Amino acid sequence: ALLKIEPGNKKLSAVKFGDSAKMRVGAGATLHWLPHETIFYDGAALRRDYVVDLDAGSKFLAVEPLVFGRDQMGEAITNIRLKDTWRIRRGGDLAHADVLTLGPGLPSSKATLAGAAALATIVYVYEDAELLLPAVRDQLYPGSGASAWNGKLIARLLAQDGFLLLKQIISVLHALSGPEALPKLWTF
Repeated sequence: ALLKIEPGNKKLSAVKFGDSAKMRVGAGATLHWLPHETIFYDGAALRRDYVVDLDAGSKFLAVEPLVFGRDQMGEAITNIRLKDTWRIRRGGDLAHADVLTLGPGLPSSKATLAGAAALATIVYVYEDAELLLPAVRDQLYPGSGASAWNGKLIARLLAQDGFLLLKQIISVLHALSGPEALPKLWTF
């Protein structure tokens, strides 16, 4: 079975917003979590908590794109708060844990956003993850990175704006699942 989740994008202004989801992927099934970007405006606050339980032989692919204002619209971000938490278990054992915390301002060092206005995290959990790493790395823009170990691949993508991030995400998703596996919203 294959389930694709495509929530609409969220635009966050000077409000606090929380979101959580618990997902279970049965043996031999595939889940693609592919929401479009969350766009942050100045003063936005977001906390999300995701828990994913994978049975043996299941496959999981997720992307979480974030855009920090839109330069072409004259939007500047000086104050946001973000806490994104992921817990992924495979066969009951913790396979991946990640907590991304930003705020009150955006970091700009080379070890963080390096001046990028858009960020995405891609998580792929399946037995072939290490084999796909070279193809994924071939799609990355400067400043982005990917690693794979123990049946999982994690990529952190950076871009100067939401459109360039989208182009990079689509290329990486194609490398991971093939263009035919993606919904029309994730193609050009």
